[in-house]
Amino acid sequence: MDNLVSKTISDLLLPVVEAISPGAELDFQKESDQWRIVIKNGSQDLVGEKSEVLRALQYLVRIVVHKNFPQDRTHFLFDVDGFKSKRELALKIHIPDLAKIQVLKEGQTVVLINLSGYERMIVHQLLADISGLETNSVGAKNERKLLIMPTSEVGSTAMDDAIIWDLTQHIQD
Repeated sequence: MDNLVSKTISDLLLPVVEAISPGAELDFQKESDQWRIVIKNGSQDLVGEKSEVLRALQYLVRIVVHKNFPQDRTHFLFDVDGFKSKRELALKIHIPDLAKIQVLKEGQTVVLINLSGYERMIVHQLLADISGLETNSVGAKNERKLLIMPTSEVGSTAMDDAIIWDLTQHIQD
């Protein structure tokens, strides 16, 4: 990320972050083709009840960066004290086993709730190469869910037997 871009992000974000959570700091971390902007020493108020504050901050910064630096198409994610990292790790730990046992072995559909768009993308990618199951995002806006279903050759795709899986219940502190 260009120094001017990171300075613009810091200048925009720090006053807002410090107003909500005094003493918070920004840390820029390169991750393959994107940057993770970590707010360290931040309070839960920077995340919000359903991550709405964190999403809003990320959206605001993305608009400002793309408006002021139209040539820069850097992708970036926001995190507060590992909040998103813990969620991503929980997905990577639990979802493959859940898919193999409940979907492939038992033939049940699993409905994942309370995932962000980025988290749904992670699940789609995690399971893309597993034969015998398919993934599909359904619903609109904040009510979007991800379905992990057996293909017809594996078993039933009936929603009556579906398992509801909430990521928030599987995160380790």
